[in-house]
Amino acid sequence: MLEDIVSTFGKSAIYCSESKDKKSVRKIVDTLERYDLREYALVQSVDMNVLQYAVSKDYQVLLLTSSVPPETLLDNGIGYVGVSKTAVTDEYIQSCIAYGIKVILFTVNHRYERDIFLAKGGSGFFTDEPFYLSEAVDQLSKDPFNNQVFYHGMVKSLTNRGDFTGGNRWGYIYY
Repeated sequence: MLEDIVSTFGKSAIYCSESKDKKSVRKIVDTLERYDLREYALVQSVDMNVLQYAVSKDYQVLLLTSSVPPETLLDNGIGYVGVSKTAVTDEYIQSCIAYGIKVILFTVNHRYERDIFLAKGGSGFFTDEPFYLSEAVDQLSKDPFNNQVFYHGMVKSLTNRGDFTGGNRWGYIYY
């Protein structure tokens, strides 16, 4: 529950809560308000209309899209756009940046993807590998737990970590 999280971490964390509907956005914003966390929060949704309550309360908001024109985003008080690395074009990224909209990419789990996106002017990203991408941990060259699985950074600079091949087998494609 959001209340438990914000009461535990308070101003020592940054909150990026996703709202699925108008009812939940009110609960999210009202909870953040009770703990005075406006400056520590970004409210996101796939629906621009859902975000209007957060905008009316002066919260920073992020719309998950790769097609809404930047002018429309600005007209609706949206300062961030969350885009999928597989569904967005460089043109869309650049048009948003040109309008002053911060672009956040998801889901970035490789350092080379991070570097490419940041070089394009991106502002940030969502990841499953925050320690690896921040370079707080070294790149692994072997499985530290002998589980015979790959961990962050073990396969360098691949754009694809594998694919299903004939007979439902998983294989790695090397470029």
